[in-house]
Amino acid sequence: AGAIASISFGIPVPAVDGNVLRVVSRLTDSREDIALPKTKRTIRAALESVPKGQLEAGYCVGMSYMQIMWHVVLPQAFRTAFPSLGNSLISMVKDTSLASNITVVEMFMRTRQIIGRTYVYLPLYIEVAIVYLLFCSVISWLQKLGEKKLNSYGGTK
Repeated sequence: AGAIASISFGIPVPAVDGNVLRVVSRLTDSREDIALPKTKRTIRAALESVPKGQLEAGYCVGMSYMQIMWHVVLPQAFRTAFPSLGNSLISMVKDTSLASNITVVEMFMRTRQIIGRTYVYLPLYIEVAIVYLLFCSVISWLQKLGEKKLNSYGGTK
């Protein structure tokens, strides 16, 4: 029935089914994952966006709980969550230069090291910008293809 559950930060949320939220809570509610609250909220909201009637319809046609989740709820939830998760991935790629602040050597940090030796700024920063642009463009293109494919199953085109 329409249970009230709480996950993540103890915020009560109306559940499609109490079992759905318990599964999501176990999958996403790890205290080590402090950096993933937006992803957790996105997944939770996507699962809650699937109407309760979908679950009941699955039971009516004789599907098991796992069949309903796999064939009915998760495809609809994934279609809802895909744009936000894709945007988070693009942000993560663009924000990788922040990793240099916690002593992780990556592309931007390596560029700074080369500049320190050669004192050539502009060409190296332009090269890094082109690489970041290429990464983000490829991910954006893949996201656009994914959204187009998901929308072909129903929804806005």
